[in-house]
Amino acid sequence: MKKRLTQILALSVLVVLCLSTSALATARRASLYLDDYYVNSAALSGGRVVIEFDVDATKTVSQVGAGCIVLQEKNSSGKWTNVAYYYPVDYPDMVAYNRSSHEGSVTYYGTVGKQYRGIVTVYAKDANGEDARNITTSAVIARK
Repeated sequence: MKKRLTQILALSVLVVLCLSTSALATARRASLYLDDYYVNSAALSGGRVVIEFDVDATKTVSQVGAGCIVLQEKNSSGKWTNVAYYYPVDYPDMVAYNRSSHEGSVTYYGTVGKQYRGIVTVYAKDANGEDARNITTSAVIARK
């Protein structure tokens, strides 16, 4: 009886360990397609505002990068309004093909003293599916 109880206990511990390991492995990754991503905004001289992105897929995919970048300006009432849109059809450097990662940037010429931020749609895609996330950068103030 004692031997049987020991076997059941050992089996139970083994099952718990297996289940916790698989849960840990799936929690580490952002998705089946996106491994990691980074977006940033920066204010440069002359009123230039740069929105940067870096997207890492979990494997080599047919497309990886930014599917859309919306640049927003904060108006006098404190609301964010869309002032520019960037798409890969007009800015082909936003997307890489048959790669596992891609980084890039777009530049907007803003009004000195105004606040700007970007909303970047990072994505990775292949024949079996895709994943995308909208990530908002921190706000920057356009400078001389």
